Amino acid sequence: MKTKILYVLLITFVLSSCSWKEYFIIKNTSNKTITITYHLEEPSKSAFPIFYIKPEAYNLNNKGNIDYDNKLKVVDNDTSMHFVNINLKPNSAMIFGDLNNDNYTKFDQYFINSRIFNLNMIKIEYGEKTIDITKKTFDEYFHKKDGEIKYTIK
Repeated sequence: MKTKILYVLLITFVLSSCSWKEYFIIKNTSNKTITITYHLEEPSKSAFPIFYIKPEAYNLNNKGNIDYDNKLKVVDNDTSMHFVNINLKPNSAMIFGDLNNDNYTKFDQYFINSRIFNLNMIKIEYGEKTIDITKKTFDEYFHKKDGEIKYTIK
């Protein structure tokens, strides 16, 4: 009986400790609303896209981290199939993609489980500034730290 319980506990531990996520995030730590527009490629039927057509947004806590208990309503101002256009309020963050059980290193890496880097471009507008980010320049702007691949507007 003890052996069966030990096996069940071991299997439970192995299965529960093997999974992780890495998130793609834009943080707005400024005191102004920013506008984010991005375009997604249409994935093939056998591939799984990394980036979402329906992003999520959250307030930031006083340490500048995402407050997952304080989700915000996201309104996509572009109703087309592959473009997303949202206004992200001050002191908040948008999660617009994730990787499951894979480590992000660069946009053109090999991804497991038929995942594809389906992001064509991002435009971030704040104040008088506009940042245009393409697939090839993505890694110049977004940097990985603690399971987050993020770009921060200050």
